[in-house]
Amino acid sequence: MAVSLFLVGAAAIIVRERSVLLLKRSRHKDFAPGEWDLVSGRVERGESVPEALSREIAEECGLDVEILQPFETWRMQRGEHELIGIIHLCRWRGGEVRLSEEHEQYRWVPFEDLAAFPIHQSYRRALRLVVERGFHAALQHDTLQAMSTKTADLSIAQEPPRQPEVLELLRQSDAYSAERYPPESSHMLGIDALEGAAVRFFVARREGKAVGCGALVVGPGGQGEIKRMFVSAQGRGGGVGKAVLQAIEDQARREGVTLLQLETGPRNLEALSLYRRFGYRHRGPFGNYPTDDPNSIFMEKELG
Repeated sequence: MAVSLFLVGAAAIIVRERSVLLLKRSRHKDFAPGEWDLVSGRVERGESVPEALSREIAEECGLDVEILQPFETWRMQRGEHELIGIIHLCRWRGGEVRLSEEHEQYRWVPFEDLAAFPIHQSYRRALRLVVERGFHAALQHDTLQAMSTKTADLSIAQEPPRQPEVLELLRQSDAYSAERYPPESSHMLGIDALEGAAVRFFVARREGKAVGCGALVVGPGGQGEIKRMFVSAQGRGGGVGKAVLQAIEDQARREGVTLLQLETGPRNLEALSLYRRFGYRHRGPFGNYPTDDPNSIFMEKELG
């Protein structure tokens, strides 16, 4: 009697605004070369399904993604193995797609075009359900995130910088920088500048307590700059920096900013990691920054 071998898989329907990320498999792949695919893969020994899905997302597209909920199942035959998997509905939070060698092309496909898109038949039912059942939920989640970026006990909103809790955050930020860099390498905006007409200042609060901040400076010609990103010691490790950065990017898009720039330092390892995950790339000095300061790192991101 023949034994049917099966593997467990995980896949992601990644939603950004009104579109879904699809990937085209490389032509040299043994299985389904040239076919359009979701971010997906096998669950390895010792992994849970969410762990496998997070790994596949990092490997195949490199985006910052929030895994929302299990959404549908799929199955397909791969040689002598049957692959049985769980598809999760996910929300794009930031970053640009970075393909692995497994895929050669990607596309953000609008919801209204999914029915006609030539994707593997195993995923068709799930994509149809996204439109029929998950369309409004996904949009509502994006809208709430853009307006206030609330998750559980965390909220992000524009606030005036001159208030006691925020001034204390800025003092902590100054001290954090002073521990790592000489005074001539500090390029942070002071309180008067943060109250300027071109500045949008965001405060992160957890259970009402200010735990982080960041500012968008809207410049001419579609350019903007990120300033004063900081998370207090009590707020670190809880997604505060990601939430503030996402709020800044959302506001920048609403104001027509097409290029976001920033300056940070080589010892700000957590900040550098965050910016890279969001798709920021290194560039040369800009604006009035010194061109020969080894304590400055400059980055930028084009906003779609």
